[in-house]
Amino acid sequence: MALLGGSERVAPADCSRARRTNQVYAVVSTVMVGNITVTGLSVGAPNSTVTVDYCDSYGGCVPFAFNQSLGAGTLTYVNVQPVFQALSVTNESTQEQIRADFSELGPVFRMLNASQAQSASEPSSTAWMYVGYDTTWVRGDAELNGSITSSSDSITISGQVMSVGSLDLSKVTGTIDGTTISASDVFDNITISGLAASGTTTLSFSSPDVQITPSDLGPYGEISLATPTDLVIALGGPSLTFTLTSGQVNAFVNITGGTLMLSQTKVLGIQNATSSPRPMQLVILNPTFTVNGTLTLQDAYIPNYIVSVQSQTVSLIGKSSFKFDDSSAGILALENLSYSGYVIRPASPQQVSQLYWEIQVIPWRAVLGSPYTLLVIIMGLLFILAVAFNTQRFPERQSEPVQDGL
Repeated sequence: MALLGGSERVAPADCSRARRTNQVYAVVSTVMVGNITVTGLSVGAPNSTVTVDYCDSYGGCVPFAFNQSLGAGTLTYVNVQPVFQALSVTNESTQEQIRADFSELGPVFRMLNASQAQSASEPSSTAWMYVGYDTTWVRGDAELNGSITSSSDSITISGQVMSVGSLDLSKVTGTIDGTTISASDVFDNITISGLAASGTTTLSFSSPDVQITPSDLGPYGEISLATPTDLVIALGGPSLTFTLTSGQVNAFVNITGGTLMLSQTKVLGIQNATSSPRPMQLVILNPTFTVNGTLTLQDAYIPNYIVSVQSQTVSLIGKSSFKFDDSSAGILALENLSYSGYVIRPASPQQVSQLYWEIQVIPWRAVLGSPYTLLVIIMGLLFILAVAFNTQRFPERQSEPVQDGL
């Protein structure tokens, strides 16, 4: 097959049927790329120019590449399907030959002024920035206590009925059953359900017990929020919707902008407005958190440059912030953790001496229960008894003084 290209084009032969080609002809170059089958292709779009052709030895050609004017630029279409189809053949010898010929297409792409595939590795001096260097790993829950702000592109509390002491819609734009919301719309002692926000949304609340639990939802964090609580939702995206119920009247609310406030909000259960209060369950996409209070991370690894923590439960007291990145297999991955304040961690266990460790690890029960040990002890006792018996039977004689003058 050959590729033909350049400012001029050789008139094509019959391109309406599949052809067996072995060259790619060009006015400026000819590249041999082996024998492949090319399906007929016609170019009838206005302002298009064929620049490269598949051609066989008999002069039959099928477009390989053509240019199409698009706005102020040019779009180049490259018909590589025949080449990739040939690369998928099961015959290994044929496949190796086609792969070798395919590598010769580089000059053709340069002729088209098309970018070639490139690869680059990050210098070792900065590679650490791309291998989770900033990641905090948590093998358990993240617990947040205090004044908390969360921002995300998606917040969902659907499926939960919430009792709201006061719903203030005076600072929002939107509609209630198609009627424009007014500045005086404040509702007391109502319930809402199916709350879901899309687009950048900021959720602010105060709670003594907020938990982020590991799940297999990937970038979506499962957040458990103790109730009752006060919620402030600042909408920066397309919409926030929910159903409002007052007595026996239901209304569909569509918020398109502004800030709404929900006071004394309690979750009454899934589609059950008579059950006792329960934690609010939120599903939030890649949220960022700012905590004024306490952030506790269970069984955490925190990079040394932030605070040296390895497989410990640690509490950050003061102001902290982080981004929830991912969760799977019982692990939370948090990014960009920072804090100002102080750290509380479990006290290090008292170091024991090496001698105590060496004695402690001896399997005393096995050692003392061994028949060989008993034999040694018995022999030792017999030896002591024998020495004591001989000492009593043959007492040591005292030397008598030598008399002179005999």
